[in-house]
Amino acid sequence: MDGIDEFAGGDDAGQIADTMGAAGENYFVEALNGMVAVFEKGTGRRIRQAPPWVFFGLSLGGNPPDIYPKSSMTDPRVVYDALSQRWFACQTDLGSKKVLLAVSKYANPVPLGTSPDLTDTNWVANNWTKYLVPVNLAAHDTDYPTLGLDKNGVCTSPRCIGLTVAATGCNG
Repeated sequence: MDGIDEFAGGDDAGQIADTMGAAGENYFVEALNGMVAVFEKGTGRRIRQAPPWVFFGLSLGGNPPDIYPKSSMTDPRVVYDALSQRWFACQTDLGSKKVLLAVSKYANPVPLGTSPDLTDTNWVANNWTKYLVPVNLAAHDTDYPTLGLDKNGVCTSPRCIGLTVAATGCNG
């Protein structure tokens, strides 16, 4: 199986990879600190990839626009929900201490039958919707988000370093 080489690229190249992956009907999505990639499930062939600042990148508008992520990202999570037929991914933005959430628009993370192109990142904007989950408390660091789903929505709960209870951001 073709894999992502964390040490070869990405904004966190050379750092701990924090690997995470999920399998859907036709694809496997792998997320590392420095890269998100989509593989064909049947062949293991990598067909798309994007660095986290592209995959989770979000502009909230304004003048000047409020752009996320603010710096490096860590602790990716990705799951496929067969009930909603959607992919869900999140990662902590170390600069803003917030969690960035991406939700696929369709059952497949890329258009079905996509041919391999590891330089094209347009698949992200065309197939994923991004959200900012404001979970930080000013004096604490946000780390290691969990990601959960049920019929009511998606929930992420990061560890807020310096607190005895985790802060939670839920988006139904």
